[in-house]
Amino acid sequence: MKQKNNNTFGSTYKHIRQARKLSQHSVTKEKISRSSLSKFEHNKQTIYLDNFLSLLDELELSFGEFMFIDNNYQLTYADKLKDKFYQSHFTGNIPKYRELHKEIKNHLKESYDWYLEVMQHYLDFLIRLETDATGQQAEKLEAFVVEIWENMKSFEKWFINDIRLLNVLIYYLPSKTADQAIQMLIERAMHYEEADVLKSMIPSLYLNSSLVYIKNGMYHNASTYTDKALETIQKNHRYDFYITALIRKGTSTKEFIWIHKGLQLALDLNDHQLHECLNIEVINNVPMYFTKYPEDLENIEWSSENSEEHAYKFNGYYWFPI
Repeated sequence: MKQKNNNTFGSTYKHIRQARKLSQHSVTKEKISRSSLSKFEHNKQTIYLDNFLSLLDELELSFGEFMFIDNNYQLTYADKLKDKFYQSHFTGNIPKYRELHKEIKNHLKESYDWYLEVMQHYLDFLIRLETDATGQQAEKLEAFVVEIWENMKSFEKWFINDIRLLNVLIYYLPSKTADQAIQMLIERAMHYEEADVLKSMIPSLYLNSSLVYIKNGMYHNASTYTDKALETIQKNHRYDFYITALIRKGTSTKEFIWIHKGLQLALDLNDHQLHECLNIEVINNVPMYFTKYPEDLENIEWSSENSEEHAYKFNGYYWFPI
C-alpha cells in the first residue's frame, strides 16, 4: 500500500477550522497574515513550524491528532504494520509471522523505515527458528539482537519507537546484557510516564523484564518486576496485563496458585488466545512435575536446565506429563 505524498496539511487545517466555526482572523491573531493562511489552506504555500503549531493551538488540537485526521482518520500504513508486529510477536503464530513479514517487505520496497526493517529481520529469524534443530538460528538471532542493542545504547535519548522495539528485543539478549538493557530501558521510559501512549507500556516493560529474568533463572528479580507491574496495572485497568502478571508472579515465586488464578481468569473472560499463549509460556518456564496440590511444590526441583524433553496435557486445572 503506497502512502500519499501530496501535502494536504493546509486543506486539512481549513476543514478542521471551518468545522469549529472559526474565522481566519480568529486563528491568525497577527502571528501570520491572513493571505499566508489562505495560501496555506489551499495547499499553495507552506508555513514555518512554529506558526503551524501556533495555528494548531488555536484549534486546541494536538499534532498527533491533526496527523491522524490528515490521513483520513487512520493510522499510517507503517504504523499499522508496527502495531500488528507488537500484537503478534509473542504469539508463536508462524503463519501470521510469514504474512506480516511479507507485508513489511513489500512496504519497504516503496518506503524505507528502519524500525520496520529490524522487525522484518526479527520475524525472519522467528520463522527460521521453528524448523531449526541445530541451534544455529538461535545464535544468529542473539547476534542480531546484540548488534541492534549495541547500536541503540549509544543514543543519548530513546524515543517511543525505540522503547517499544527494545521491549521486544531484550528477551533474546544474553543474560548480563539483558539486565543492563532492562535498567536503561525502564529509566528512559520513565521520561514518558505521563504520556498517554506509554501508560500501558510501562507495565508491559515490567512484565517483559520479568519474563527475561524467568528465562535466565533469576526468580527474585522476576518477582520484583512483576510486583512493579501489578502496581502500575491498577492505574490503567488492563486485565490482560493483570493476568500475565499473576502468572509471572507464580512462576517467579514458585507458587502455583497464582498461575492457576491467572489462567482461570483468562478462561472466565473468554480470552482463549491469551489463555493459550500464557499456557504455552508456563509450559516453557515451569517444571510440570506437580499435581494440583500446592503443597506438592515443595518436592519440585526448580532448575533452569531440563535435560529431558516432555509433552504435557492441560486438563483445565493443572498439567501432567503424557
